Parts: sequence; structure tokens; C-alpha cells
Amino acid sequence: MHLSRITLSLALLLHAAAPTQAWDHLDRSHPSRRTPQAFRWTRPFLDLDLHAIPDSDSSSSSTTTTSPSRINRDVPGGFHVSCSATATFRARQYTAADLPDPYPERGLAPWAEALRRSALDGTGSAAYPGGWDGDELRGGERVLLLMELTDVPPTVRAFVEHDGVDGYSGRRWHFGVHDKPGAPEGTAAAGDKVMIFAPGALYDILPLWVADSSRCRIQLVDLEKYVTHAAHNRVIAWPMSHSDPDPANRTMTFEIKAALLLETVQGRQHREAWENVHLQASRAERRLQRQEREEGKGRQRVHGNHDEL
Repeated sequence: MHLSRITLSLALLLHAAAPTQAWDHLDRSHPSRRTPQAFRWTRPFLDLDLHAIPDSDSSSSSTTTTSPSRINRDVPGGFHVSCSATATFRARQYTAADLPDPYPERGLAPWAEALRRSALDGTGSAAYPGGWDGDELRGGERVLLLMELTDVPPTVRAFVEHDGVDGYSGRRWHFGVHDKPGAPEGTAAAGDKVMIFAPGALYDILPLWVADSSRCRIQLVDLEKYVTHAAHNRVIAWPMSHSDPDPANRTMTFEIKAALLLETVQGRQHREAWENVHLQASRAERRLQRQEREEGKGRQRVHGNHDEL
């Protein structure tokens, strides 16, 4: 009886406080897909296809346009986009099985030994940070990306070369900068170097990739602001798309988007309402547990007295 009353009260409370806008974005992780334990990222943007919106003024034309009012519709409800930036990058995509094959059309032979030492090729399970979306790949299936160092944004290059060293392990966050075949060893210019990394290494520094082209660069380069889910005055980012590699030369592209979010007044009201609902539910659950414990103790005492008689 007590449980029924509490359940009914919670149902009424939830109905009264239910917001018309979902401020708490759902975790869109995929339980059926394995990811490395160290991979903590999930897609923070809503799963909407907003790249091509028909232009109402030219319905007979095959061209498409993006409506400015809908650019940030994929941002969780309750938040305003203070600033956003998107950029597309070129790379070549290989797998660990391609290591011994000739570069660039088929493999990564010039750097095979260096990659094996870094365990990115699949010979070690701890170092590989994951594929796209953090997919846990093993052995020859492990994906590797190669970029011309000149195509890497300056902020990312600076992070990898100077700031990206883990103070505990001294490792450079799984980004390897290598000289091209025939380049002067140790003195090669940026145009004679490549950067090789796994897609999963991108996620820890995604905002840095688009910071240089953004009007809110200061906020995007501050990785303390970078979070996994939407929050006030925080940055979210994600690789919004990536193409399949061209079978002939392994070239592909990937697009990264980052956004600085501010919570709206309505969003704050909805969040506080839900927080209150969760608080009341937690309190009701604790009261119910205490009541059940007390009733259980009472039954035990009665049984004890009966035995003594």
C-alpha cells in the first residue's frame, strides 16, 4: 500500500514537472559496439541530417542550401550556440594489415617499424585508442590515418609537438610525426613530414582542430571547457562525418564540428525542474527503504517472542 502511494505521487510529480523540451540529451552510445575502456566520448549532437535542406525559393532546382535558422538544430534542447566552427580535413586511411605495403597507394612501409614500436599496428592492446566512434579494433583491422603535416591545423601541431606530452607517461597522445622517405633526417621541413594516428586519438582534442578558423578560439583551445555532454559555457565537439577511403589511393575526408554552448533561461528552468524531480524520487526511495527495513525488524522481533513462548 505504501509503495502504491509513493509510486502514484512520483507519477503525478513527473507529469507536473515534465518539460516540453529535452534539456538532458540522451546518451547515444551503442551498447552492442565494443570500445576501449579509456574511450569516454559519446556523440553530443542530435542525430539529425541537416546538411541538405531544400531551398523553398527554387523547388524545381536540384541545388540545396542550408537554412541559417536550422544550422544548429542538432544541438540538445535548452542550449544556445554562442559560437560554432566546422572544418573538413584530408587524409589517407589504412589498416594495420597495410603496414608492409608500398606508400602511398597501398600501405605505410616507410614507417612500419616505428608504428610497430608504438603498438598502433595492433601488436599491443593498450596503446591503440580506437577507430571511428571509438570502435575497438584488433590486429590487422586497426585503422590508421595519415595526414600531410602541412594540412594539420597549427594549434593541433603545437599541441602534438609541445603541449601534448602526458606528464606521467611522456607519451605524445598517440600522434606520431614522421619524416617522409628521402627527407633530411632531423631537419626536414613541415612539407616533408606526415602525422600518423588512429581515429580514436582525435576525440580528446577535437575542438583544437577547428579552433583556428573560429571566432571563439580562446574558448575552443581551453580543453578544460571541453565536455562529453551539453553544459552551460562548455564546448562540445564531434567528427560529424568521414568518407570511405578511395580504393585507388586511400584518400578520404573527415569533418569536425565544435560548439560553445550557453544554457537558455527556459533550459535552466527545465533542468532545475528535472533535478527537483530526481531529488524527490531519491528521497522517496530512501524513505521506502527505511520503512521496509523497519517493518522487517518488527517481524523478526515478533518471531523471536513467539519462539520464546
